[in-house]
Amino acid sequence: MKSMQLFSTLALIGAVCCSSCKETSIAQETVILIDVTDTAIQQFDTTGVNNVSIMDDSPLNGETTKVVIISDVAVNKHFEASIPIVTSQLFSNTKSRKKMVTEYLSKLNTMIGNVTEQDKGKDASVIYKRIAEELNILTKKHAIKKTMIINSDLMEKSFINFYKESVLELMVTNPDSLSNKLTGKYPLKDLTGIEIFILFQPNDVEESERFEVVSTFYQNLFESHGATVHIQSNI
Repeated sequence: MKSMQLFSTLALIGAVCCSSCKETSIAQETVILIDVTDTAIQQFDTTGVNNVSIMDDSPLNGETTKVVIISDVAVNKHFEASIPIVTSQLFSNTKSRKKMVTEYLSKLNTMIGNVTEQDKGKDASVIYKRIAEELNILTKKHAIKKTMIINSDLMEKSFINFYKESVLELMVTNPDSLSNKLTGKYPLKDLTGIEIFILFQPNDVEESERFEVVSTFYQNLFESHGATVHIQSNI
């Protein structure tokens, strides 16, 4: 009789545990880089934030999002928001969790607003250094999903000038030499497991052709280090 009661108790515990494990929670680390060096760059907006977030998939998911400014200087301020992962529904209060998710997404929208309100148009553009630094930081994170969004035309104008025709030509004829120059100054770690979205909407044919050259160069560079890269106008 005692054996039967013990069996029933274990079965009940198992049923509760199984029901709480039906929804598997995951963690995501996201970095959003927004370029404010050119007034013509279409800025990443709050719609993009919601599309990137995994909190709509499950309120138990965990997420950290970092928004970084790309400007004419090498060091910029950034904004960060996070919500911890919940590994079991047994430890989740549904009402309070939904409130946390709402507050987190609201903070994300505010962060994006703070960046897009920055003064735009600069004489220089420090782009690759910021991207490389943030990618290397992402490699150290333990989240299942690692995502980087680059909202930029990618036109570097610092220690190397992508506006020079000779540099654009080099991207096509001898891209390895240019890659070596960039990674020689700011190395890239193994980017396996990182998904990169390059977002930019060209304003005319000339800009479109130039962006195709530069974005393809960067795609090959990042993919050679293990990343998955998407080039598109929005997300």
